[in-house]
Amino acid sequence: MAERYKIPLHLIIHDDWPSYTAVLPWLKARANKRFGDIYRQAKSRFCVSPYMMKKYQKRYGVTGSVLYPSRGEEVPTQEKPPNKLKNSHDSLVFVYAGSLNSEGYITALATLASVLENFGCSLIIYSPLTGAVIEKHGLQRNNVTVRSFIESQVDLLPVSGFMSIPGDFTAQELEARSKITAQIIAEVRQQHKEKPIDFFLSYFYNAHFDPDEFEEIHRLGIPTVNFYCNSIYQFPLVSDIAAKVNFAWHAEKNARDFYLAVGANPVWVQMGAHPIIYYPLFHQNRERKACFVGQRYGDRDRYLTKLIASKVAVDIYGKGWGKPDANDNAKKVLQKEESVYLGRRWPPPGSLMSYTNLTWKNIKTQGVFGGLKRTIDQLKYREEGKKLAPLLTAAVCGFAENISDTFAQYEVILNFSNVWADGRPDSQLIPHVRLRDFEAPMCRTCYLTGYTEEIGEFYQLGKEIDTYKSKEELVDKTKFYLNHPHEAEKLREAGYQRALRDHTWKSRLQQLFNIINNKK
Repeated sequence: MAERYKIPLHLIIHDDWPSYTAVLPWLKARANKRFGDIYRQAKSRFCVSPYMMKKYQKRYGVTGSVLYPSRGEEVPTQEKPPNKLKNSHDSLVFVYAGSLNSEGYITALATLASVLENFGCSLIIYSPLTGAVIEKHGLQRNNVTVRSFIESQVDLLPVSGFMSIPGDFTAQELEARSKITAQIIAEVRQQHKEKPIDFFLSYFYNAHFDPDEFEEIHRLGIPTVNFYCNSIYQFPLVSDIAAKVNFAWHAEKNARDFYLAVGANPVWVQMGAHPIIYYPLFHQNRERKACFVGQRYGDRDRYLTKLIASKVAVDIYGKGWGKPDANDNAKKVLQKEESVYLGRRWPPPGSLMSYTNLTWKNIKTQGVFGGLKRTIDQLKYREEGKKLAPLLTAAVCGFAENISDTFAQYEVILNFSNVWADGRPDSQLIPHVRLRDFEAPMCRTCYLTGYTEEIGEFYQLGKEIDTYKSKEELVDKTKFYLNHPHEAEKLREAGYQRALRDHTWKSRLQQLFNIINNKK
């Protein structure tokens, strides 16, 4: 790539790639030659240790520099040992945290554990090791503790096909859910037998898991937590699950009453962003334009057409804006051919049957007159949306392959906070905090989103991110930041520092565990 675009290549090497890369034996020499060509081509070469630098100089004939690993900015620092160590006379505790993809690493830890046992010291390993691996390498010692997250290997796809249904499942759907539930329970029992599980974390809809079977997990002494982040407008899809787990983790602050109404034990912890996945790209020229990444939903098209009509330059990425997905044709075929799944009929979108089902659902919830009126209003809203297409089309850019890279190209990043109260058009629009409210600032953006009371609990509005309460205010503030790049840069830097300090998933999980421990 560097050669193609005629830009300098700077290499940072932490691992000896030619020696550990899994390739066929007869390709080893070729892989080493290819790596050597790239290493020699680089303008600068940073090796993780003096030994590597000297080894590579001998192997590839060019010199490099040493660049030791460093700590991330978000890692807390300690000025002195914690108070708990002041009067402690316990033995030393050694800790390893990280992946263990090499037999040599595991063997080294087993050797260390054996030596530590002679001195009454212990070893804690944070890594996803199976019981078989622990037994094979002799790590089942009294002075060794292995802690890790275990990812389920059960595929939820068979039951995800009807996850948009809150209940009243068909016999076939219940049978499929029962099979998935049995597989998960068996997996939990086996893992718990090999190595005790501290807690069970899930993201289940009612369709995924039989709620009554959480009792089987509880009998093993394992507390359960189910996370859900669409509670404002889709709570019925998880209400049965929420009522049965020990802790129902919800992201929206105002969703608490929904959980209490079904007898759940709600825990409010907001979402976050991972700085390795969402990150800033420096030294890029930003276009003097605004950008939105997300699907067409709610009143987003109304706000964006207001911006475009007001001569604000904006690019739009995402699904539903008029630029077809490469898989759209295949999806259309599937929608026509696979109209029945597990005993439930799924009419194609836009068909007479789909509108009949919509009308019947409205009548059931709002009566004959109210239901018919709701259906007519929904159709009107849809037709009004179609009329906006010509104005939006020129701004549509397809799909953002890399969010961080896309955000780095624009002066202002936009978002919209409204969702339909019942998930369908023409119900009340309710603003709430979105996942993007943490992802975008983590990418170091000048971020402008819809106002909610809750967002003010996470940022200083106007200093770290900014918000709007109307289409007119959105237009005014977008123009302001586009025309005042210095102010945009101040917002960008302050929002990034706040996100990095307070809004990582690490900090959210720490908050979750603290709340759960206090509730026990």
